[in-house]
Amino acid sequence: MIIERLSQEHRNIEKLLAILERELEVFDRGDRADYEVIHAVISYFEVYPEIYHHPQEDLVFARLRARDPVAAAKVGDLVPGIRAE
Repeated sequence: MIIERLSQEHRNIEKLLAILERELEVFDRGDRADYEVIHAVISYFEVYPEIYHHPQEDLVFARLRARDPVAAAKVGDLVPGIRAE
């Protein structure tokens, strides 16, 4: 269930990035972008991932590391609680 939720969130993030890209293309053309949409997308990325999404990923990764350290090592050098800036 948690994997399904995280996967859905990743799809939602992809959609938000596409919306942001579309608004930036409007801006690049010299047209008026929808700044409320841009602000909403940026606000989402400032809050939601760190508070809600990443802690859930950290739990999944910790469980994987406990269950199968070799498989966890294949995922990469992720360290729960530490985010690249």
